[in-house]
Amino acid sequence: MKVAVISSYAWIIRANNYGALLQYYALQQYLRKRGHHVYWIRCLSGGRELRYSTITYFKSLLKGELFYYKNAISCHEAFMSFVGRFLNLSESQYENNKDLSQNPPMADIYITGSDQVWGGVLKENYLRFVSDNSKKVSYAASFGTSSKPERQLRIIKPWLQVFRAISVREASGLDICKSMGIEAKLLIDPTLLLDRSEYPTMKLDLPDYIFCYFLNVKDLESIRWKELKDFAKSKNCELKICAVQGSEKFFPKEYLVNLSPEEWLGYYKYAKFVVTNSFHGTAFSIIFQKKFGVILQQGNSKAQNTRMENILAMFDLKKRFIAPTDNIEIKMNGDIDWNDVELKIQEQRLKSDTYFRSLEL
Repeated sequence: MKVAVISSYAWIIRANNYGALLQYYALQQYLRKRGHHVYWIRCLSGGRELRYSTITYFKSLLKGELFYYKNAISCHEAFMSFVGRFLNLSESQYENNKDLSQNPPMADIYITGSDQVWGGVLKENYLRFVSDNSKKVSYAASFGTSSKPERQLRIIKPWLQVFRAISVREASGLDICKSMGIEAKLLIDPTLLLDRSEYPTMKLDLPDYIFCYFLNVKDLESIRWKELKDFAKSKNCELKICAVQGSEKFFPKEYLVNLSPEEWLGYYKYAKFVVTNSFHGTAFSIIFQKKFGVILQQGNSKAQNTRMENILAMFDLKKRFIAPTDNIEIKMNGDIDWNDVELKIQEQRLKSDTYFRSLEL
Protein backbone atom coordinates (compact mmCIF):
# COMPACT_ATOMS: atom_id res chain seq x y z
CA MET A 1 0.00 0.00 0.00
CA LYS A 2 1.19 3.53 -0.76
CA VAL A 3 1.33 5.66 2.39
CA ALA A 4 1.82 9.45 2.51
CA VAL A 5 2.87 10.93 5.85
CA ILE A 6 2.68 14.58 6.83
CA SER A 7 4.32 15.59 10.07
CA SER A 8 7.12 18.03 10.81
CA TYR A 9 9.21 18.21 7.66
CA ALA A 10 9.36 22.00 7.96
CA TRP A 11 11.17 21.64 11.30
CA ILE A 12 14.18 20.02 9.69
CA ILE A 13 14.27 22.74 7.05
CA ARG A 14 13.77 25.60 9.48
CA ALA A 15 15.66 24.20 12.45
CA ASN A 16 17.92 21.32 13.39
CA ASN A 17 15.35 19.19 15.22
CA TYR A 18 16.54 15.63 15.84
CA GLY A 19 13.16 14.45 17.14
CA ALA A 20 11.28 15.70 14.09
CA LEU A 21 13.72 13.88 11.83
CA LEU A 22 13.88 10.58 13.68
CA GLN A 23 10.19 10.19 14.45
CA TYR A 24 9.53 10.08 10.71
CA TYR A 25 12.49 7.75 10.11
CA ALA A 26 11.04 5.37 12.69
CA LEU A 27 7.52 5.42 11.26
CA GLN A 28 8.89 4.92 7.75
CA GLN A 29 10.97 1.91 8.82
CA TYR A 30 8.12 0.40 10.82
CA LEU A 31 5.65 0.63 7.92
CA ARG A 32 8.25 -0.62 5.45
CA LYS A 33 8.67 -3.73 7.59
CA ARG A 34 4.92 -4.20 7.23
CA GLY A 35 5.34 -4.21 3.45
CA HIS A 36 4.25 -0.69 2.52
CA HIS A 37 5.69 2.06 0.35
CA VAL A 38 6.01 5.14 2.56
CA TYR A 39 6.99 8.70 1.81
CA TRP A 40 7.17 11.97 3.74
CA ILE A 41 5.29 14.91 2.26
CA ARG A 42 7.70 17.81 1.87
CA CYS A 43 5.45 20.57 3.16
CA LEU A 44 7.05 23.78 4.42
CA SER A 45 3.89 24.92 6.23
CA GLY A 46 3.79 28.53 5.18
CA GLY A 47 7.08 29.23 3.45
CA ARG A 48 10.80 28.82 3.73
CA GLU A 49 12.64 30.03 6.79
CA LEU A 50 15.56 32.27 5.85
CA ARG A 51 17.67 31.15 8.79
CA TYR A 52 20.58 30.12 6.58
CA SER A 53 20.48 33.09 4.21
CA THR A 54 23.08 35.75 3.53
CA ILE A 55 21.03 38.15 5.67
CA THR A 56 21.17 35.89 8.71
CA TYR A 57 24.88 35.35 8.12
CA PHE A 58 25.59 39.08 8.42
CA LYS A 59 23.25 39.40 11.41
CA SER A 60 25.21 36.66 13.13
CA LEU A 61 28.45 38.40 12.22
CA LEU A 62 27.27 41.71 13.71
CA LYS A 63 26.09 40.00 16.91
CA GLY A 64 29.34 38.10 17.32
CA GLU A 65 27.48 34.81 16.83
CA LEU A 66 29.28 33.49 13.77
CA PHE A 67 30.43 30.41 15.71
CA TYR A 68 26.83 29.36 16.29
CA TYR A 69 25.79 30.20 12.75
CA LYS A 70 28.54 28.03 11.25
CA ASN A 71 27.64 25.15 13.58
CA ALA A 72 23.98 25.44 12.61
CA ILE A 73 24.92 25.34 8.93
CA SER A 74 27.14 22.26 9.26
CA CYS A 75 24.47 20.53 11.37
CA HIS A 76 21.83 21.38 8.78
CA GLU A 77 24.00 19.92 6.03
CA ALA A 78 24.32 16.71 8.07
CA PHE A 79 20.54 16.59 8.43
CA MET A 80 20.08 16.94 4.69
CA SER A 81 22.66 14.22 4.09
CA PHE A 82 20.72 11.93 6.43
CA VAL A 83 17.51 12.73 4.56
CA GLY A 84 19.12 11.89 1.24
CA ARG A 85 20.50 8.58 2.45
CA PHE A 86 17.71 7.25 4.64
CA LEU A 87 14.37 8.93 3.99
CA ASN A 88 11.81 8.59 1.24
CA LEU A 89 10.26 11.95 0.32
CA SER A 90 7.51 13.23 -1.95
CA GLU A 91 8.66 14.21 -5.43
CA SER A 92 7.12 17.66 -5.08
CA GLN A 93 7.72 20.22 -2.37
CA TYR A 94 4.73 22.21 -1.10
CA GLU A 95 4.41 25.57 0.60
CA ASN A 96 1.07 25.09 2.36
CA ASN A 97 -2.37 23.47 2.18
CA LYS A 98 -3.42 25.50 -0.85
CA ASP A 99 -0.37 24.33 -2.74
CA LEU A 100 -1.05 20.73 -1.70
CA SER A 101 -4.70 20.96 -2.75
CA GLN A 102 -3.75 22.08 -6.25
CA ASN A 103 -1.52 19.05 -6.79
CA PRO A 104 -2.29 16.47 -4.08
CA PRO A 105 0.29 13.73 -3.52
CA MET A 106 -1.13 10.34 -4.43
CA ALA A 107 -1.53 7.61 -1.82
CA ASP A 108 -3.84 4.85 -0.69
CA ILE A 109 -3.81 6.20 2.85
CA TYR A 110 -2.74 9.49 4.40
CA ILE A 111 -1.23 9.72 7.89
CA THR A 112 -0.72 12.83 9.97
CA GLY A 113 1.70 12.54 12.88
CA SER A 114 3.57 12.01 14.94
CA ASP A 115 4.94 15.13 16.63
CA GLN A 116 3.02 18.32 17.42
CA VAL A 117 0.98 18.40 14.23
CA TRP A 118 -2.18 19.52 16.04
CA GLY A 119 -0.68 22.36 18.03
CA GLY A 120 -2.53 24.83 15.80
CA VAL A 121 -4.97 24.90 12.90
CA LEU A 122 -2.74 24.37 9.88
CA LYS A 123 -5.10 22.69 7.43
CA GLU A 124 -2.42 20.50 5.91
CA ASN A 125 -1.80 18.82 9.28
CA TYR A 126 -5.48 17.80 9.34
CA LEU A 127 -5.19 16.40 5.79
CA ARG A 128 -7.54 18.99 4.30
CA PHE A 129 -5.73 18.82 0.95
CA VAL A 130 -7.47 15.57 -0.04
CA SER A 131 -11.18 14.78 -0.19
CA ASP A 132 -13.11 13.62 2.85
CA ASN A 133 -13.60 10.30 1.06
CA SER A 134 -9.86 9.66 1.20
CA LYS A 135 -8.53 7.31 3.85
CA LYS A 136 -7.25 9.70 6.52
CA VAL A 137 -5.77 8.63 9.85
CA SER A 138 -3.48 9.98 12.53
CA TYR A 139 -0.64 8.20 14.27
CA ALA A 140 0.42 9.40 17.74
CA ALA A 141 -0.51 12.98 16.86
CA SER A 142 0.23 15.55 19.54
CA PHE A 143 -1.67 18.71 20.47
CA GLY A 144 1.53 19.92 22.14
CA THR A 145 -0.23 21.04 25.34
CA SER A 146 -2.77 19.59 27.76
CA SER A 147 -5.66 21.78 26.60
CA LYS A 148 -6.77 23.80 23.60
CA PRO A 149 -8.93 26.92 23.30
CA GLU A 150 -12.57 26.44 22.37
CA ARG A 151 -12.06 28.37 19.14
CA GLN A 152 -9.50 25.85 17.89
CA LEU A 153 -11.70 22.92 18.84
CA ARG A 154 -14.65 24.37 16.88
CA ILE A 155 -12.46 24.70 13.79
CA ILE A 156 -10.83 21.27 13.87
CA LYS A 157 -13.77 19.14 15.02
CA PRO A 158 -15.36 18.74 11.57
CA TRP A 159 -11.93 18.03 10.09
CA LEU A 160 -11.29 15.19 12.53
CA GLN A 161 -14.79 13.74 12.21
CA VAL A 162 -13.98 12.48 8.70
CA PHE A 163 -10.87 10.57 9.82
CA ARG A 164 -11.08 6.77 9.57
CA ALA A 165 -9.12 6.43 12.81
CA ILE A 166 -7.36 8.72 15.26
CA SER A 167 -4.51 8.00 17.63
CA VAL A 168 -2.74 10.49 19.86
CA ARG A 169 0.56 10.49 21.72
CA GLU A 170 -0.47 11.94 25.08
CA ALA A 171 -3.26 11.03 27.50
CA SER A 172 -4.26 14.69 27.46
CA GLY A 173 -4.86 14.28 23.72
CA LEU A 174 -7.50 11.66 24.51
CA ASP A 175 -9.25 14.19 26.74
CA ILE A 176 -9.12 16.87 24.04
CA CYS A 177 -10.62 14.48 21.49
CA LYS A 178 -13.25 13.34 23.97
CA SER A 179 -14.30 16.96 24.54
CA MET A 180 -15.14 17.10 20.82
CA GLY A 181 -17.00 13.80 20.93
CA ILE A 182 -14.24 12.10 18.95
CA GLU A 183 -12.90 8.63 19.75
CA ALA A 184 -9.13 8.25 19.84
CA LYS A 185 -6.51 5.74 20.93
CA LEU A 186 -3.35 6.40 22.91
CA LEU A 187 -0.28 5.05 21.08
CA ILE A 188 3.45 5.44 21.50
CA ASP A 189 5.67 7.82 19.58
CA PRO A 190 7.07 6.21 16.40
CA THR A 191 10.64 6.31 17.76
CA LEU A 192 9.65 3.63 20.28
CA LEU A 193 8.42 1.30 17.54
CA LEU A 194 12.03 0.43 16.66
CA ASP A 195 14.69 -1.35 18.66
CA ARG A 196 17.89 0.61 19.27
CA SER A 197 19.72 -1.75 16.86
CA GLU A 198 17.50 -0.46 14.03
CA TYR A 199 18.86 3.09 14.22
CA PRO A 200 21.91 4.16 12.17
CA THR A 201 24.16 4.87 15.13
CA MET A 202 27.73 6.12 14.72
CA LYS A 203 30.38 4.29 16.72
CA LEU A 204 32.21 6.61 19.12
CA ASP A 205 35.47 6.25 20.98
CA LEU A 206 35.38 8.89 23.71
CA PRO A 207 36.35 9.21 27.36
CA ASP A 208 33.47 8.71 29.80
CA TYR A 209 30.88 11.46 29.38
CA ILE A 210 27.44 12.68 30.39
CA PHE A 211 25.33 13.62 27.39
CA CYS A 212 22.90 16.52 27.67
CA TYR A 213 20.29 17.44 25.05
CA PHE A 214 18.46 20.71 25.64
CA LEU A 215 15.80 22.80 23.92
CA ASN A 216 14.13 26.07 24.92
CA VAL A 217 16.82 27.05 27.42
CA LYS A 218 16.32 30.55 28.81
CA ASP A 219 19.30 30.67 31.17
CA LEU A 220 21.80 28.25 32.69
CA GLU A 221 20.08 28.33 36.06
CA SER A 222 16.98 26.74 34.53
CA ILE A 223 18.94 23.58 33.70
CA ARG A 224 20.97 23.72 36.95
CA TRP A 225 24.27 24.14 35.20
CA LYS A 226 26.52 24.35 38.27
CA GLU A 227 25.03 21.16 39.72
CA LEU A 228 25.41 19.37 36.39
CA LYS A 229 29.08 20.27 36.30
CA ASP A 230 29.52 19.10 39.89
CA PHE A 231 27.78 15.82 39.08
CA ALA A 232 30.02 15.25 36.05
CA LYS A 233 33.09 15.94 38.17
CA SER A 234 31.94 13.49 40.85
CA LYS A 235 31.62 10.79 38.17
CA ASN A 236 34.91 11.70 36.51
CA CYS A 237 33.00 12.32 33.28
CA GLU A 238 33.13 15.03 30.67
CA LEU A 239 29.99 17.02 29.91
CA LYS A 240 28.85 16.95 26.29
CA ILE A 241 26.09 19.43 25.50
CA CYS A 242 23.94 19.28 22.39
CA ALA A 243 21.67 22.32 22.43
CA VAL A 244 19.89 23.59 19.34
CA GLN A 245 17.48 26.22 18.04
CA GLY A 246 19.18 29.03 19.97
CA SER A 247 19.71 27.23 23.28
CA GLU A 248 23.36 26.62 22.42
CA LYS A 249 24.15 30.31 22.97
CA PHE A 250 23.80 29.95 26.74
CA PHE A 251 26.55 27.35 27.16
CA PRO A 252 30.34 27.76 27.24
CA LYS A 253 31.57 26.77 23.79
CA GLU A 254 34.01 24.14 25.09
CA TYR A 255 31.10 21.95 26.23
CA LEU A 256 29.12 22.07 22.99
CA VAL A 257 29.02 19.25 20.45
CA ASN A 258 27.71 19.79 16.93
CA LEU A 259 26.28 16.46 15.81
CA SER A 260 24.99 14.69 12.74
CA PRO A 261 21.88 12.57 13.39
CA GLU A 262 24.02 9.40 13.46
CA GLU A 263 26.44 11.02 15.91
CA TRP A 264 23.52 12.21 18.06
CA LEU A 265 22.27 8.63 18.29
CA GLY A 266 25.80 7.46 19.06
CA TYR A 267 26.07 9.94 21.91
CA TYR A 268 23.08 8.24 23.52
CA LYS A 269 24.42 4.76 22.95
CA TYR A 270 27.80 5.36 24.60
CA ALA A 271 26.85 7.85 27.33
CA LYS A 272 27.28 7.02 31.02
CA PHE A 273 24.30 9.24 31.83
CA VAL A 274 21.85 11.43 29.92
CA VAL A 275 20.20 14.66 31.07
CA THR A 276 17.52 16.31 28.92
CA ASN A 277 14.50 18.61 28.94
CA SER A 278 13.15 17.26 25.64
CA PHE A 279 10.47 14.70 24.76
CA HIS A 280 12.59 12.90 22.20
CA GLY A 281 15.63 13.28 24.42
CA THR A 282 13.63 11.31 26.97
CA ALA A 283 12.44 8.77 24.39
CA PHE A 284 15.96 7.96 23.20
CA SER A 285 17.24 7.72 26.77
CA ILE A 286 14.66 4.96 27.20
CA ILE A 287 15.42 3.35 23.84
CA PHE A 288 19.14 3.14 24.66
CA GLN A 289 18.47 2.17 28.29
CA LYS A 290 20.50 4.91 29.90
CA LYS A 291 20.40 6.21 33.43
CA PHE A 292 18.80 9.56 32.73
CA GLY A 293 17.18 12.58 34.27
CA VAL A 294 14.54 14.94 32.91
CA ILE A 295 14.59 18.62 33.83
CA LEU A 296 11.26 20.32 33.25
CA GLN A 297 11.09 23.34 30.96
CA GLN A 298 10.23 26.75 32.38
CA GLY A 299 8.66 29.96 31.17
CA ASN A 300 6.64 30.06 27.95
CA SER A 301 7.67 26.53 26.95
CA LYS A 302 6.61 24.80 30.18
CA ALA A 303 3.37 23.66 28.55
CA GLN A 304 5.50 21.16 26.63
CA ASN A 305 6.27 19.30 29.86
CA THR A 306 3.01 17.39 29.39
CA ARG A 307 4.75 15.28 26.76
CA MET A 308 7.54 14.18 29.09
CA GLU A 309 5.09 13.55 31.92
CA ASN A 310 3.07 11.25 29.67
CA ILE A 311 5.96 9.13 28.38
CA LEU A 312 7.46 8.72 31.85
CA ALA A 313 4.09 7.76 33.31
CA MET A 314 3.52 5.24 30.53
CA PHE A 315 6.71 3.37 31.46
CA ASP A 316 6.52 3.95 35.23
CA LEU A 317 9.59 6.20 35.12
CA LYS A 318 8.29 9.38 36.75
CA LYS A 319 11.10 9.13 39.30
CA ARG A 320 13.43 10.25 36.53
CA PHE A 321 12.10 13.81 36.82
CA ILE A 322 14.58 16.12 38.50
CA ALA A 323 12.54 18.62 40.49
CA PRO A 324 14.08 21.97 41.51
CA THR A 325 14.54 20.70 45.07
CA ASP A 326 16.00 17.31 44.06
CA ASN A 327 19.65 16.37 44.43
CA ILE A 328 20.81 15.63 40.88
CA GLU A 329 23.33 12.96 41.85
CA ILE A 330 20.82 11.02 43.97
CA LYS A 331 18.19 11.14 41.22
CA MET A 332 20.60 10.15 38.47
CA ASN A 333 21.98 7.20 40.44
CA GLY A 334 18.53 5.74 41.03
CA ASP A 335 18.10 2.27 39.52
CA ILE A 336 15.83 1.54 36.55
CA ASP A 337 14.14 -1.84 36.03
CA TRP A 338 14.82 -2.10 32.31
CA ASN A 339 13.18 -5.54 32.06
CA ASP A 340 9.92 -3.99 33.24
CA VAL A 341 10.32 -1.03 30.88
CA GLU A 342 10.98 -3.37 27.94
CA LEU A 343 7.84 -5.38 28.73
CA LYS A 344 5.80 -2.16 28.75
CA ILE A 345 7.32 -1.09 25.41
CA GLN A 346 6.40 -4.44 23.87
CA GLU A 347 2.84 -4.08 25.17
CA GLN A 348 2.59 -0.63 23.60
CA ARG A 349 4.02 -1.87 20.31
CA LEU A 350 1.32 -4.56 20.18
CA LYS A 351 -1.30 -1.82 20.50
CA SER A 352 0.24 -0.01 17.53
CA ASP A 353 0.35 -3.25 15.55
CA THR A 354 -3.35 -3.80 16.25
CA TYR A 355 -4.17 -0.23 15.25
CA PHE A 356 -2.41 -0.54 11.91
CA ARG A 357 -3.90 -3.98 11.24
CA SER A 358 -7.37 -2.49 11.76
CA LEU A 359 -6.50 -0.08 8.95
CA GLU A 360 -5.23 -2.94 6.77
CA LEU A 361 -1.72 -1.55 7.07
